[in-house]
Amino acid sequence: MIGKDSKSNGTVSLNNVSEILEGRRKERDPIYEQEIALEHSKKFALSKAQYEKLEKKLNAISGMKPSLASKILDIRPTTEMLLKQILAFDKITLEEAAIKEIIAIMKESE
Repeated sequence: MIGKDSKSNGTVSLNNVSEILEGRRKERDPIYEQEIALEHSKKFALSKAQYEKLEKKLNAISGMKPSLASKILDIRPTTEMLLKQILAFDKITLEEAAIKEIIAIMKESE
């Protein structure tokens, strides 16, 4: 059963996925889904330094939760509409100023 041996139910960023799957690859051969997830994470993940820098900026914004910052960094929205869809999915509301600041941070990181 998938997830039977899970150690926690927390959020895992795209950057952490690479580290986790690389570690598992050393233990045993990955299954197809793990191989695809590893390729995806390597292709779209930010460098560790860039991720930490952006995460620090996002967490400084009022109302920002670490799990939301992680999701924003994984998706990297560059429009207000996309960011608002992410927020709506998690039933979170932020002030317009915070939304504009997040978009500015994401555009700066491109």
